Amino acid sequence: MRLSEHRSRLIIMKLLIVNGPNLNLLGTREPDIYGTETLADLEQQWLACAADLGIDVVTAQSNSEGAIIDVIHDARDDVDGIVINAGALTHYSLALADALTAVGLPFVEVHISNVHAREPWRHHSVLSEGADAVIFGRGTRGYIDAIAHLYAVVTSPPVVVSYGPTQSNVMDVRTPDGDGPHPGVMIVHGGYWEDIWLRDLMDPMALDLTSRGFSTFNVEYTTGDGSYPAAITDILGAFDHIVEHAGEFNLDPTRLVVVGHSAGGFLAVHVAHRRSRFAGVVGLGSIVDLDTVAVDCPEDNPVDHFIGGSRVEEPDMWEGATIVGTPEVPVRLIHGSDDEFVTPIHAEHYVQMTRGAGMLTMLGGVGHMELIDPRHDVWVEVLDAITQTVAH
Repeated sequence: MRLSEHRSRLIIMKLLIVNGPNLNLLGTREPDIYGTETLADLEQQWLACAADLGIDVVTAQSNSEGAIIDVIHDARDDVDGIVINAGALTHYSLALADALTAVGLPFVEVHISNVHAREPWRHHSVLSEGADAVIFGRGTRGYIDAIAHLYAVVTSPPVVVSYGPTQSNVMDVRTPDGDGPHPGVMIVHGGYWEDIWLRDLMDPMALDLTSRGFSTFNVEYTTGDGSYPAAITDILGAFDHIVEHAGEFNLDPTRLVVVGHSAGGFLAVHVAHRRSRFAGVVGLGSIVDLDTVAVDCPEDNPVDHFIGGSRVEEPDMWEGATIVGTPEVPVRLIHGSDDEFVTPIHAEHYVQMTRGAGMLTMLGGVGHMELIDPRHDVWVEVLDAITQTVAH
């Protein structure tokens, strides 16, 4: 068992990052699946991320089930959470699942590859039921996302609220200090509706907005192939739940803003066209023109996957998903001129289609992911748009 401890200058919390069998071979093991970065390369990335957040890190790797269980036991009173990529042990080690349950620490299960798109035996995990999040298919950045998620869970624990009948119908609710009712932000993550991208992407935004006096509702919804129309139904259901339970959340629903990023912006704008009597919508790098996605991604159109067929194959479904008409509430779109995933023409087409009812702020030299990063300089633009929408 290789065990290393790395200390941050400003200590807020401490995490254990554990890797299981064969992950010591990263960099040479099936690089077409796992990439060319070594475990040592990844550790340097984890340390940089942890240092920014004030986290101490203990790292461990072993090919032995018993050794991994021992290090988890030993960390019980020493760390605040665990990131674990258990390799093949994920799929059968009930002893490891019991160990994670026994220590009672929040943990995130990580997989570099999309295990659900590989051999059937990889689809099942005995660890997932107890995990605070399961991150897969994002490559090695999944570890960074796991660290950020545990930081959010430990430093600002959310109340997980169910708003519908499925496992995807949940939201993380955080309420600021002080008397209410508070203004609120319903947050909708993006990811081209793929099931590898979940609401943990928006944890940094939720923490920052809560610290500024907003109640935040970080929403999960149905994703994956054929997730239309369920995704739209889910987001409308989440919105209705928030408004109907505003008193319980100490929320002023007239000062509720729906903020969506990328594909989440598409869903957020749908709320603006189907609901009224709330403050408005802020879309960040939003997909608001499905036909433009088809032009941008001719080889593998994510809208085809979302709807379950091409415009030729499913014309009625495409028409039903298309945003039309004018919004019931103000819509502000913020887009980066250098957005590498969602071209700015999306936002421009929306403003034209709504005959100026939608407002657009184009940020020069800005890409896609910067818009949801509170540490980036452009975050002030996002805050300004949310604040102005609340005050409208």
